Amino acid sequence: LNGGSITNKGLEALLSLKVLPKSSKFQWNVDFNFGMNESKVNELPGFLNEVYLSDSWTFNSTAAGAAILDGSLFGLRGYRPQKNTNGDVVINANGLPTLAVETYNDVTRMPDWTLGISNAFSYKDFRLSFLLDIVQGVDVYNATESALVYYGLSTKTTNRNETIVLPGVTANGAANTVPVKMDQAFYQNYYYKNTENFIEDGSFTRLRYVTFTYKLPAEILEKSVFSSIEVYATGRNLVTITNYSGVDPEVNTFGAGISGAGSMSIDNLGTPNMKGVDLGLKVRF
Repeated sequence: LNGGSITNKGLEALLSLKVLPKSSKFQWNVDFNFGMNESKVNELPGFLNEVYLSDSWTFNSTAAGAAILDGSLFGLRGYRPQKNTNGDVVINANGLPTLAVETYNDVTRMPDWTLGISNAFSYKDFRLSFLLDIVQGVDVYNATESALVYYGLSTKTTNRNETIVLPGVTANGAANTVPVKMDQAFYQNYYYKNTENFIEDGSFTRLRYVTFTYKLPAEILEKSVFSSIEVYATGRNLVTITNYSGVDPEVNTFGAGISGAGSMSIDNLGTPNMKGVDLGLKVRF
């Protein structure tokens, strides 16, 4: 879309520390890379109030990523129960609210801040380094869980055929007292479609990589054609700490391993980052 305007404001800071003096046999260096950014949509072409972002559609079109006028570039639009002027959910005579497509002004798929902490330790011919990534304050729409609910494969549906009284008020303002049976119709016509049920905090801390390297002593290579030989092992995405219920909080509609601004933080039947171990040999002549 070649139209409209946005404002980006942010902060990036890099701090490098040499914890121990160069004279020490044991070396320890630390880098802190901090970043925060806010994107606001100032103008959109014509009479548009929002623009759907590319590749952000979800299972059965329950929600989509959207750039919102006077709001976030990474917003969300989806189904939501209708409310009265007091902010109470209005419940119909059947015990369910009416779902309407609305813009979620309180949702942003961009993190409040990120922090990368890299450490490098070395002693003689040994070296150990690792990167810790911290992402805080990001909303994720879990469309995968929505799809699982629709097909009855989610743990959220284990209470099927029980009854529930949804919180809210009737049209005249009285508290809702109408029970609803949580059967297949409940989950397929209401619950899976309500976008609010699947918005989660996607904050996480991830051990991005750990690398251990051993460099053969120079005296061993004196009579060889090699100037240096290193062997190393690298582990990737070995540990992730998060409260997100999906397979990976660092996700978009194509999967966690593929970047895409339009669909970032939308988990739509994608694949997670893979754990892996690399073994390598580096030689120089």
